Amino acid sequence: MPHLRFRGVSEQAIQNMSQALVDDLSQLLGSGRDHFTLECVSSSFIFDGDKVSPEPMVEVLWFPRPQTVQDQFAHLVTQALRDQGETQDIAVFFQVLSAEAYYDNGEHY
Repeated sequence: MPHLRFRGVSEQAIQNMSQALVDDLSQLLGSGRDHFTLECVSSSFIFDGDKVSPEPMVEVLWFPRPQTVQDQFAHLVTQALRDQGETQDIAVFFQVLSAEAYYDNGEHY
């Protein structure tokens, strides 16, 4: 944990940035690299009846952290996408999970 879901980002771009991004994020959070999951979600985006090219969106599922940490996390994700050549607006949003509602091997945190 955390789990990052990328939409509107190519699988190749995620692969290219995955190692450095996870290094930076694990350092920020003080957690092991193996706690991170990066997922490439294939989606179609529709506007006014037409399929359109999406702006990148990154959904972050994680346990609550201080606002300053969340801000730094969002900045690191945004910069990693910029380093891959992304020039559009980039949305990063957080879904805060409750430890009591998250189970690993049948046990909650």
